[in-house]
Amino acid sequence: MAESDLISGDTGGFAKIPDQSLVTTTHIIYGLHALSIVIGLVSALTVVGAFVFGIPSIIAVIINYVNQPNARDTFLESHFRWQIRTFWFALMWILIGVVLFITIIGIPVAWVILFGAGVWVIYRVARGWLTLQDRKALIFRGAPALRRSRPGGARAITVCSAVPAGTRGCASRSGRDRCVRPAISTAHPPCCQPRPRQPAPRDRP
Repeated sequence: MAESDLISGDTGGFAKIPDQSLVTTTHIIYGLHALSIVIGLVSALTVVGAFVFGIPSIIAVIINYVNQPNARDTFLESHFRWQIRTFWFALMWILIGVVLFITIIGIPVAWVILFGAGVWVIYRVARGWLTLQDRKALIFRGAPALRRSRPGGARAITVCSAVPAGTRGCASRSGRDRCVRPAISTAHPPCCQPRPRQPAPRDRP
């Protein structure tokens, strides 16, 4: 069965289909992060503090790095990057809060930052886990680019002849409008129509 070349926001557009065990692992990672959030909510720790320094989240980020190579070229790759970035950005917000605490005068601002970071962490875990439930990739700035297969030497690409204003999922590259990722389903966005690209002729000796 040929691999799909459609560029989309779910499993249908990625070069590889992940093993079910890796999907389960990704669920476990989200579950560990969620457990850290609960610990932060019911204890004296802040949510973001429990998320970064809690044992469940530390275990989760280790699992992320160990399994990240296996997620390459699948829709799970975006989830692994999302989880890792969430952890390190949360740590960054904590360090900023600590610096403000040291200045004493910045303590009120530090509490606001830590509270906001906690809400942000809850949003990131919830959004990622819900998207995983639908077996879809996460679409965000810095998400991994889709790598397509080239069956038979030809490559099917999706090119937009015209991009309506405000159409989500389309971007201009090298003077042409190309569909990068539809936001919701495997169907092409309104601006996109598939058009096969013929293989370049081989040079003659």
